[in-house]
Amino acid sequence: EAKVLWKVDMIGKFGVFPRGTVMGLAHLCSIAGYKDFIYVLSSNGADEAYKQVAKPDAPSLICFKKDTGDAVWQDNSPGRNILYAQWSSPTIIEVGGRAQCVAPQGDGWVRSFDALTGKLVWQFDMNRKESRWSLERGTRNSILSSPVFADGRIYIASGQHPEFGDVLGRLVCLDPTKEGDISSE
Repeated sequence: EAKVLWKVDMIGKFGVFPRGTVMGLAHLCSIAGYKDFIYVLSSNGADEAYKQVAKPDAPSLICFKKDTGDAVWQDNSPGRNILYAQWSSPTIIEVGGRAQCVAPQGDGWVRSFDALTGKLVWQFDMNRKESRWSLERGTRNSILSSPVFADGRIYIASGQHPEFGDVLGRLVCLDPTKEGDISSE
């Protein structure tokens, strides 16, 4: 039988406000692992009225020690800019001798962090600068997909939950050897 080694109450310990999806689908992220660490997106999101981020200072991404459950580092880059919620899963890659945790975050940005230290390596805005967020046919999109690493590149798509109607999405191919803001605009 499986034995529980540790568990963490992310609401109690980190103050996250996990936000499920509309229509009760409630899909949340899968974890990613690398060496002695586990990476989790917290699903921190908007309040019940979808008007503001309930807990903007709560972490969006947490790195835990896999054997103890102790937090190693955390990130709350999206802060008050979370559009709705965060459901995608992080991806761990190794590029140029460095492990990166690539995280699709709730403000529509994909960010890559040094997997061991949590230091930001690069970030990419999946949305055009003129885009605007709205639950009803807005032009700014969330990231519902998880990053895929293939042939030295990151592939990821954005869009909106189907309940919000038909909107244009975006599929991008990113070079994870870059640093800083690598957005196309």
